[in-house]
Amino acid sequence: MAAMHGRTVTVSSFFERGHPQPLGADVCNYLNKSGIQRVLVGHKPFGDSPTILRNSSVEAIDADTSFSDPTKPDNR
Repeated sequence: MAAMHGRTVTVSSFFERGHPQPLGADVCNYLNKSGIQRVLVGHKPFGDSPTILRNSSVEAIDADTSFSDPTKPDNR
């Protein structure tokens, strides 16, 4: 969108080859400069429970539960 000048607050993914990866130091430094210590995301299912990624200054929580009960019609 032109109004955003190529900038976004959306992170494409914390996952690489289907597995969660720690946030890079440059990302953590950038977030910390704005006082951000926790990032919550969804729609990136991994396993049956929320995924928590921690380092010394930022915690990232992926709380997608779409696969929490695959026996239900909507997998929830």
